[in-house]
Amino acid sequence: MKKIKIDVWYDNLTKENLEAYFSKVISLYNKGEYEAALRGLEKISEFDSNLRISLIPHIEKCRYIKNKALADADKHHLKNQAVLKYFGWINNIKYFTGIASFIFSMLLIGNTEEGTSFFNNLSEHPEYLVWAVVLAIVTYLLHKFMKKFIFSQGLIRCKYCGHYTQYINPIEPTFGFMNNNNCSNCNRMYPMPNFYWDSWEGLEYMENRHSVPEKEFYDEYQKLKEVFLKEYLAWKNNQNERGKIHE
Repeated sequence: MKKIKIDVWYDNLTKENLEAYFSKVISLYNKGEYEAALRGLEKISEFDSNLRISLIPHIEKCRYIKNKALADADKHHLKNQAVLKYFGWINNIKYFTGIASFIFSMLLIGNTEEGTSFFNNLSEHPEYLVWAVVLAIVTYLLHKFMKKFIFSQGLIRCKYCGHYTQYINPIEPTFGFMNNNNCSNCNRMYPMPNFYWDSWEGLEYMENRHSVPEKEFYDEYQKLKEVFLKEYLAWKNNQNERGKIHE
């Protein structure tokens, strides 16, 4: 199938591209790109009134995080990620320079079976030592320079506090141990955005199972249901109807 490239900011929704557009929005949401995801979610809600009800929790989550002010540390991570997006390839150069330095070093090592020694090889090929040293220095400098940017790699804004934290699979089991899947800033469990778990269905499941220990989750979900009571009841009724059909 022909791959359809979607730009949520500029592309308009049609019946033909709705599925591809929706997939793109889900991907943006799961990657923590809340502002772009919000733009797409709002367009889908305007395009299809039936989808609007199901997308309310995601839209509210994106709006909530969008209004969260970035701390200085968050802005620093954001700048680093921008640098890595365009210049991350520089970090890969160190692997080539490191390997090349190792090869030149090995060429200088003598072979007793062939009757050669390090000093013999050095006298015949002094340039090998120069290249080995220069490439080793370049490798070290590249590592040192890129380390401050790599530090921000793999960080995503927490869906609760809005600060950048290390990505952890949102469906990663904790095996009963707390802090195995928590934000490094607010310490709340399952801080990564996930289109299913942040939906009405996912939130309802988590509430009924009491999946997280924080009282904030249940207070927030209760408030969401109160604010959008009409939409929540419509979704609930639709779920019940689907259950009857399945039975």
